[in-house]
Amino acid sequence: MVVILHTKPLLSSIILGTKIEGFIILVLITFWTALVAIVSDTRHGLATDSSGSIANGNLYYFSWAGLATGVALLTSFLRSKFGFDLGGELRSRAERLQQWVWA
Repeated sequence: MVVILHTKPLLSSIILGTKIEGFIILVLITFWTALVAIVSDTRHGLATDSSGSIANGNLYYFSWAGLATGVALLTSFLRSKFGFDLGGELRSRAERLQQWVWA
């Protein structure tokens, strides 16, 4: 449904940069976090075996890739909606920390 809303400019204004988009992204990240926890758990035997080694690489790695995509969506949303650049903040803080430590 979200893909359909992005096809027309009038329809995309319903979702782009709104609280609805932020809510959908948060729900997505919540589901992906639960999925990664379940898939990576050795008790379930989905992507890892009882010894902890990866038995199904596609399931394991792509569940993590999906979570990373959700986090990228969240950072993009925060940057566009609130002007908060998480990557830029982390880089500038790292530079200030290095200056403080080495000064």
